[in-house]
Amino acid sequence: MAEEAVVVIDVQNAILDIPGMKRPAETYAAFEGLVTRIATFVERARNRGIPVLFIQHDGPPGHRLERGLQAGRCDRSSPRFETN
Repeated sequence: MAEEAVVVIDVQNAILDIPGMKRPAETYAAFEGLVTRIATFVERARNRGIPVLFIQHDGPPGHRLERGLQAGRCDRSSPRFETN
């Protein structure tokens, strides 16, 4: 039996929000499109019984991706990535 899994890395809510850095609206739109495609892939994997693992970078206290802050949470907290 082949062992397989889907691994989603660093899809935090604020991954693009770097203080002092301005990004064009197209960047955020592209990211949202990417998140939607990842969510579809995750759903397909789960429907086939393939495990899905989420890995995220946690920043230290005061960092924009500080553990426990909403901005630092992986987008799996959205309905698109609900756990089974």
